[in-house]
Amino acid sequence: DFRPPRRSYLSNSRKEMVYFKQIAEAPVEGLDVEEGMVAMRTVYKPILVNLKNNQEKEINQQIDSAGLVFSPNDSEIAWIKQIDEATYQKIEQSGKKRELWISKLNGDEARLLASFDENLILLQRWSNDYIYFQGIWDVNTRSMGRINVKTKEIDYVVPRDCEKFLENCNNIEFSPLGKNFLYEIVSEKESKKITILYLGDFEKKEFLEILT
Repeated sequence: DFRPPRRSYLSNSRKEMVYFKQIAEAPVEGLDVEEGMVAMRTVYKPILVNLKNNQEKEINQQIDSAGLVFSPNDSEIAWIKQIDEATYQKIEQSGKKRELWISKLNGDEARLLASFDENLILLQRWSNDYIYFQGIWDVNTRSMGRINVKTKEIDYVVPRDCEKFLENCNNIEFSPLGKNFLYEIVSEKESKKITILYLGDFEKKEFLEILT
């Protein structure tokens, strides 16, 4: 009855997958839209799939479809808890925090790891003791960092030549292990607009210019 799932997540071993099955659509109230138009919110439920025997099991947790990663040994998943607010403005008005949780693959034994001030958290990688993420306050202001799953310490980073809220830091891509990342800076040089590609290192806090 609905379109295929927009987001699916494969385990590191490629033996399990979590996908988000669309189960309904609901109108979003309080948004300025054109006359005769209605903004709709898509409602999902997370499904765990065993790719060896094709068995599916619903995960009984409120998981945001934009944020989920598998642990390095595929025994757990980390995810962002879903909230009802549909816009950045609604989230800020409610005062709610975005919460990072860890649980078994099926959602059991869930425990809160951290809360964030950002309006959206996009989980990128879970490597060794760290979960790497990008945060979004709105369409122009962002953050990036990692959290230690053992100590719960959050380490933010502002890469070289990036503004404080990364307004000019574009196309961030994380390496498979997370600790390295690429990003672009667009700037003016001798009356010409240029793009500089950097390689960042979370461990060494080094940011190397590799291409202009």
